[in-house]
Amino acid sequence: MSVFLCAAALIVVWSTRIILALFTSSQWGWRHLVIPVVGVAGLSASTWGLPAELRWSVGRPYLERAAQAALIDPRAEFRDDHGRRVDTFPVTGTAKEDGIVRFTLRPGGSVTVFDYAYVPDARSRPPAGGGYHHRHIDGPWWLEIRD
Repeated sequence: MSVFLCAAALIVVWSTRIILALFTSSQWGWRHLVIPVVGVAGLSASTWGLPAELRWSVGRPYLERAAQAALIDPRAEFRDDHGRRVDTFPVTGTAKEDGIVRFTLRPGGSVTVFDYAYVPDARSRPPAGGGYHHRHIDGPWWLEIRD
């Protein structure tokens, strides 16, 4: 909610500045439209999920290496709740169970908790249950969102 209030305040301030510039200055230039165009482009990119897609494409190789390292671990199952960063992802927990590696993330202190699940075998999806909704990302990767 506060993001929308900040955005609304910025729009009001910028609109006031543009109106004042139009009435007090005889020079109108395209430079007055640079910030609104950048703002619209940023909001559009955010609406289409481009920042999340970019973050995933940059961080995926690092998560994949961490998942491979967890699979090589001699323990059949484990859970590590020590927080760490895997490239751009703040991982709050790592677990290996039934050959599936899960990285738990809680982005930005939000209440929503989700896991990136690495399922290396030919299963169509991670096992259901535990109040998760599954969404396939690509390859062996699944997004699990907790209810």
